[in-house]
Amino acid sequence: QKSKIADELTKTRDQEQLTAKAQADLTEAKAKVIFEEKRTRAETTKMVAKVGAEGEKKAKEIEAMTEKLKAEIDAKSAAIEARTTRLLGEAKAKAVKLSKEAKAQRFQLLVKALGSADAYERYIFAEGLPADLRVGIFYAGPGTLWTDLKGFEQTMLGKLVSDTQAKETTIKKRSSAAVGDGKKD
Repeated sequence: QKSKIADELTKTRDQEQLTAKAQADLTEAKAKVIFEEKRTRAETTKMVAKVGAEGEKKAKEIEAMTEKLKAEIDAKSAAIEARTTRLLGEAKAKAVKLSKEAKAQRFQLLVKALGSADAYERYIFAEGLPADLRVGIFYAGPGTLWTDLKGFEQTMLGKLVSDTQAKETTIKKRSSAAVGDGKKD
């Protein structure tokens, strides 16, 4: 019996050693898993930081390029706008110049057609006369031609008076309207 017990004790110790070794292997494996987990986390954090930094760098480069392109486009737009303004100004000035030259040439042609500057002035004077002007001509004797101006002064005086009265009436109405707006009830 003692030998059986000794065998059993030996088997038990062998099993305890195997259990202890398995326990040590398990503890070592757990430690390796924890170590690998920490290493993986550290590498992942490092990779995330690296990718984030590269993305941030790329974004800054794109932003800088965009600003540069925007500035170039703004400069080109300003140059085009300045050129357009200059060309429009030149065109307007040329139009005014040509218009004035045409007007001057028209007057020159009129003077030339009428024969002299005096004739042109008489033409302008005649054009300025009222259409309903009545001129009476009568014979006053041999070799004399008189224009009958009888009534002309009266007509012109009457027209002057009526024009003046019309202006005064208009001024009074405007004054009354302006004063009327300022009255209190």
